[in-house]
Order: sequence, then structure tokens, then C-alpha cells
Amino acid sequence: MIQLEYERVAKEHDTKFEPWELQASPELRQAAYSYIDEYSGSFSFMQSLQAQAERGGLTSRQLSAALNVLQGDIKRHRPRATSDKIHVDFSPTTGSDAAQGPVHPVVADGTYTMILSEGLRRTVQLETVDPLRVWGLRSGTQVARYLYGPDSTSNFKGFAWVRGGEFTIWRGYAKDGHLREALRVLLTTTDEQQANMGESYALASGRCWKCGKKLTVPASIYRGLGPICAKRLSGGEQ
Repeated sequence: MIQLEYERVAKEHDTKFEPWELQASPELRQAAYSYIDEYSGSFSFMQSLQAQAERGGLTSRQLSAALNVLQGDIKRHRPRATSDKIHVDFSPTTGSDAAQGPVHPVVADGTYTMILSEGLRRTVQLETVDPLRVWGLRSGTQVARYLYGPDSTSNFKGFAWVRGGEFTIWRGYAKDGHLREALRVLLTTTDEQQANMGESYALASGRCWKCGKKLTVPASIYRGLGPICAKRLSGGEQ
């Protein structure tokens, strides 16, 4: 189940975020920056924070304000029932697309490393979003994340929604041509090519490209898949 870290932080915090809390907590600062990076709504204040964050760092007061915006949005859009849904504002014009019905992924959940036209390598991770947790997403929608740091298990940052063979880049990454190309390549390749991209990630990270677990058995390291994932991929287990 997808669990965006900044959502967890906002939901577990019972009171308003204060600047001093952001100064004292690296976790809160990271959550605030992640939310600002991935924000795709129309609130001009959040858009201004995105623009400023691209030019340099933000103050603790600005970061705490961003988390308070998130906290308020979660409370405002949470259904009156007990279900734990979160509203997702795709863009100022499109809004929720849940009413359009389910979509069927063309690329299975997993982590893939590919070489782009300029010889650059990009690693993209796809994960299907649980429709019971996220308000406004069509069933079958995947979140796309990219590897941005040395830790191949935790340094992933979301940048797009994937619906079948189509995708929507989040506002903060609209000008990133390499990420756009990476998704186009991934969504238009054959199953065999996708498996090769998964194996490239596994070879570099030492982790299963399907589930991300550390590989320790030589046979598993060679094929880039743990035994359970290999069995499922071959159709031996559903």
C-alpha cells in the first residue's frame, strides 16, 4: 500500500506546525520539502513555495506553513465516514478523475533503469495506488517515482501519475524532459525490454526489481528477482 511520508506526518500531528518544530526535526523538514515538490494544486502560496524552492532553501516558517496547508487539506477533504481517504488535486482544471472508471497498467509495479537518448541513465519506480486511501484517483493508477540519490531503496521521489499507457507529470516536474522521456520509454517497450530494465536496476542495487528486497542467493542476484517474485512473474503463483 502506498504511504506518502508527508501525509503520515501531517495526519499524526494533532496541532498546528510551528517553525521551531521544523528547525528541530529533519524528518519534518524533509516531509515539507517532499510535499512542496509534489504539490499539483492551484493554491498560489504553494506554487510560490515551489518556485522559491527551485532557486534555494526555504525558511522554517515557510516549511511549517506548507505542512499546515497539507494538514488543512487532509482535514477538509476527508470523508465524513471512517474511511481514510485523501483528496488529490490533479491540476487547476482537471480535478478528480475517479469517475472515469478503472485503468489497467501496461507496466507492472517494479523498479526499472533505462538509458535515454542522450546516454543518461534514469531509474523509475512504479507502484499502484490503493484507491481506498487516495481520494480522486482511478483504480489502477500508479505513482511514478525517480531515483535521485545514492540509496536505491529510499531516495525515490514521486513525479507523475500513470494511468494505463498514459501519464500526467506533476507541476513541479513539468519541464524535466528526461523524466518525461523515461516514462515514454518505459510505457512503450515490450515485456522483455521491461524485464531487462528491471534487471539493470537489480544488478546495480542488489535488490529485487519487483519488491525491492535485498537479494542474497546467487541465483536470485543473477536474475534480479527473489524466489517468490520470480515464481509470481512466471505464473506459478498469483
